[in-house]
Amino acid sequence: MENLKQILREEIPEFKKKGEAFLAGELKKMDFKKASGGFGVYAHRNGTEFMIRLRILSGVLSKEQLKLVADFAERFHVPMIHFTTRQAIQFHGLSLEAICDVMEEGLDHNIYTRGAGGNYPRNVAMSPLSGIDPDEVFDVVPYAMAANAYFLQRITSYHLPRKLKVAFSNSGADTGQCTIQDLGFIAEMKEGMPHFRIYIGGGLGRNPRKAIKVEKLLPAHEVLYALEAMVHLYEDEGDYENHSKARVRYIAERMGDEAFVKAYETYLERAKSAGGLDLEVETPQYLKEGIEIDINHIAVKPQKQKGLYSYYFHPVGGQLDTAMLHKINEVIEPMKEVYGRLSMGEGIYLINLNGEEVKQVAKALDDDNHLIGVEKSRSCIGVPVCQMGVLESQTTLKQLVMYFKEKGYTKETIPPVYICGCPNSCSVHQIAGIGLVGKKKKIGDVLKGVYDVYVAGCCQEGATRLGETVGEIVEEYVPQALYELALIIDESGKDFFTFVQENNEVVVEHFKKYC
Repeated sequence: MENLKQILREEIPEFKKKGEAFLAGELKKMDFKKASGGFGVYAHRNGTEFMIRLRILSGVLSKEQLKLVADFAERFHVPMIHFTTRQAIQFHGLSLEAICDVMEEGLDHNIYTRGAGGNYPRNVAMSPLSGIDPDEVFDVVPYAMAANAYFLQRITSYHLPRKLKVAFSNSGADTGQCTIQDLGFIAEMKEGMPHFRIYIGGGLGRNPRKAIKVEKLLPAHEVLYALEAMVHLYEDEGDYENHSKARVRYIAERMGDEAFVKAYETYLERAKSAGGLDLEVETPQYLKEGIEIDINHIAVKPQKQKGLYSYYFHPVGGQLDTAMLHKINEVIEPMKEVYGRLSMGEGIYLINLNGEEVKQVAKALDDDNHLIGVEKSRSCIGVPVCQMGVLESQTTLKQLVMYFKEKGYTKETIPPVYICGCPNSCSVHQIAGIGLVGKKKKIGDVLKGVYDVYVAGCCQEGATRLGETVGEIVEEYVPQALYELALIIDESGKDFFTFVQENNEVVVEHFKKYC
């Protein structure tokens, strides 16, 4: 990858020139966005500061990389970093100079930003506990990493209609969210050999669609052919004229599911006939000596490796302050073979902790961890930072958490709430038990911030469903509306999903009170 790194370094001065032209008012906002997105960079709404997205490959984060992230935050005076719902890290509020420094220095530590935005294959998502999950079919880490390498080696040459999202799951629990991706791979064994079930043509946001299952299993060593097939199908059939219809799912919609699957299989056979992409992978070895303990802790999970554990840390809204980032680094620094795995829920797993180490980590981090009730909710970055944002989603989430805390309500009656400040899908609201989507609406003579309410979404193989809209909430009433819904469900004695399925009219009537 050294040749690639040199190519990417040589791109930075030209990117910087475009940034300077934008700051000088010589380049329009949308023209800069078209150029900057492919570098994982977007201007803030204020037009003077920038966001950069670090492409943490499938969320696998070494201690050295975590230290670098903390160093960047300290050096560039970033009070918070943002964990995303696609296993990436975002810095906000950086100068153009700092952005370029992060790009270049990140390459020295195998952290890329190229293709982290724009019309490119994005970071390959993966089940965050792959390789250590006692319930997995097999470890998908080497396949996800091979997919990352495949995309990165070609990242400067892609000409796609829009972004392309790929994911790997280590079991039908689908913790990599394969059943809503452009291309997803779910692990399955066949005759003692690793294979993948393929899902194609899914996606969230406007006009969401579940992915279509391809019936024929794919031998695991043919993964790169599947990527090649989807790229060429997308290039040939994608809509380059209408940006709003330029995702893979619209090809499926236009062709029909059956014809789309046949087209994909034709491209796959063509790629396999060309050859040259067979994979030979080595399964990572987890050889650290464990120490078994008896522990019952909300953040701790036993690994399949005897005596080793993972610890999950979740900051509210994925917003991790720099002091806490340093604290995490300090506590794991002396621990051998410990590293991070970013989740798809705006948090981080610390894995390969022996029993004594996991107790130390829990003691150090528990007071700042947020895993009870609505604290587990997610939010995009929202207004005032995001150019596309409509509402202040992070503020809404903080108000929600505080309201429940003041009421002393810690029950798991309602599921985590996924909040998006606009109709885009940065918080994957359409697969949430409760999803909120921001918009502006005139109520009487006043234009107000309002959230559409989605309920009963789910992402699990064989059970994936998109949430349905059941009402609206004026933004300031979100905490009260959801708290009172929790009380209603609590009194019914039923779980959330059963209640909303059996009492849809009650839920609809409930939300009418808040808009």
